[in-house]
Amino acid sequence: MPKPARKQRRSSQCPVPTTEERERSVVSLPMASTTAGVPTVATAEAAESDQHSDPHELQWSMDQLPKDVLLEVLQHLPVVDLLKCRRVCKRLGELALHPTVWRRKVLLSSSGGFVKLFCPVLRLAPCLNHLKIESLSPYLTCDHSLSTTRCGVEHLALSVGCSDALKAALVLQRQEVLGRLRRLTIALNVRATSLDKDQASILYRTLALTSRLESLVVTMSYNAGPVECSFAGIHVPSSLKSVEFNPHGQEQAENLVNFMLSTHAATLETARFHDPVSTSTLQLLAGLPRLRELTCRLQAGLEVLAASESLQVLTIRAVGDTEAAEATAAESLLRQARQLRQVSLECGYGAHSYLFPEALVRALAAEGTERSHLEKLSVACMCKDIDDLGEVLLGVLPGLPALQELDLSCPKYERLLRGLTPATAPALRRLTVRACAHDWTHRPSVKGLLEANPSLQVWSKWPRCASCHACKLACHRELGRTKSGSQVCLALKEELSICPSVHNQ
Repeated sequence: MPKPARKQRRSSQCPVPTTEERERSVVSLPMASTTAGVPTVATAEAAESDQHSDPHELQWSMDQLPKDVLLEVLQHLPVVDLLKCRRVCKRLGELALHPTVWRRKVLLSSSGGFVKLFCPVLRLAPCLNHLKIESLSPYLTCDHSLSTTRCGVEHLALSVGCSDALKAALVLQRQEVLGRLRRLTIALNVRATSLDKDQASILYRTLALTSRLESLVVTMSYNAGPVECSFAGIHVPSSLKSVEFNPHGQEQAENLVNFMLSTHAATLETARFHDPVSTSTLQLLAGLPRLRELTCRLQAGLEVLAASESLQVLTIRAVGDTEAAEATAAESLLRQARQLRQVSLECGYGAHSYLFPEALVRALAAEGTERSHLEKLSVACMCKDIDDLGEVLLGVLPGLPALQELDLSCPKYERLLRGLTPATAPALRRLTVRACAHDWTHRPSVKGLLEANPSLQVWSKWPRCASCHACKLACHRELGRTKSGSQVCLALKEELSICPSVHNQ
């Protein structure tokens, strides 16, 4: 009886290896024979065994890669695959949650599988480049993740509903603690009848307290009326470089706008406003020391912006019927602002007045003004009942000796094409139009323009319109292969002579 016990104890301590284990434990080395001290080639059997190595051992060859190589590979995986990598092995699971892998990842609510990925990403990911949430309501189960997450987001886009103002404030507070937020886009989709002014006030104060922001976009879909909010006691270092406000009424967010402009005056370079702003806001804009680019509505009081010495790029938009006082204010601004490098005048459908844009174009080269710095002029006016701007532009161009680029979007161009010469615009190098490139390729006026101005490039924003007579003919098929939205450079071509004669009629 003792002997079997000792055998059993010995077998438990040193188990007998199986046949498969013995084969794996054998290290086969190629048998090399020598002839006169010179080694010969290994046998064919050894070479064949090297070629047919164990695939299980080849699986683990990825584990031998350096850390930086694996991180580079993981950066190209989608979010759902990164989360799966956590369950492969310990090393790969740690690397799959490395900040280097996630710093460029994007998670949008419009993408597929967002609902399933939302909570795991907020709970596990160390950071994100862009997180967009169209509505906080469908993700009530992840409220704790939004307020306690360790995932720092660089660009956050939030759409706030009727009862989401406090949730949005908590999200901003958490991202402020994490310290990675640099760009913020927030849309307040609340009607006046359902807006809680107290919650909106808390959200406004949270926006004001958010530091280290470089870009801020605030959009309000409805005119919910003014929101009383006190910003007393809030001191944030200046960091914003770009702001954009679409408040749907200047009184709705006037306090927030003025606070942001005054607090970040030292760093603001770009400002965009979709609606008219108050007089106090215009005065703050005029006093910004680094303001370089401004987009605003056509409104009364714009002449105060002439005091801005740093403003170089100005865009004025007209919506609806313009009044004489509004056009006069913009005209006064363009007469006085001599430091402008680029000017854009935009007039949408239905926005028409005899003062806009013709009077503003004339103001650019009015008598007694110096426009040697203006390098680009853009005029977009697609009103069907507006007069041809060609004659007005031809009268203005000699007073703009430094103009290099002219961008036009209007229904008529013929007068300008016939009168544009090196004498009228000596520095002009690029003309961009909103017209069919196929139609313009065969217009005699365009051919004459290119012959008279050898250094001028003519660009079209429409490769083909598919509705004009030229597009219905089977020629210049390369224009049909051009991507929609891309611009086409027109030039004199030898193949024009072999195209149907109907083009030149």
